[in-house]
Amino acid sequence: MKRDMMTARFKRDYVACMAVVLFFAIIVAEVSIAVWIPLQMRHDSLWAEQIVRLRLLSRFDWMRLSTSSFKSDDALTMSEAEAIEAQLNLIAVYLNNNNQGRDLSPEQILELKEVLDEIDRQWAKIKRGNPYGKALKLNTDQYIKNIAEGSI
Repeated sequence: MKRDMMTARFKRDYVACMAVVLFFAIIVAEVSIAVWIPLQMRHDSLWAEQIVRLRLLSRFDWMRLSTSSFKSDDALTMSEAEAIEAQLNLIAVYLNNNNQGRDLSPEQILELKEVLDEIDRQWAKIKRGNPYGKALKLNTDQYIKNIAEGSI
């Protein structure tokens, strides 16, 4: 006996079958989203870490370039610029020993960023002509006069 396509029983079986198929399709979609989102977040965080590392290395290279081309007539300013350049060269050796910075952990990257921030602050002072240490001239005439008079 052939089932008639227009009967209520066929329509009821068809709707029940569709409900079961949709139920399992929704379950599969939810599980795949629950797996995909953490994988995507991990992938994005890896890219974010790489971007931070590349920006830091780019900033470091720019700082080394700007210190190596610095010239000043003031001996104190030049000596401080040379000290900063020497510090940046030591950091370059450290980065070269760590696979051009690719082997640095996020904590090491943060620490290096703080060091570069401090060097950059000092470098800004030097470029403005305001070195970290200034030679102070003491007026010793009054002290020598007091010593010569024996009043001390």
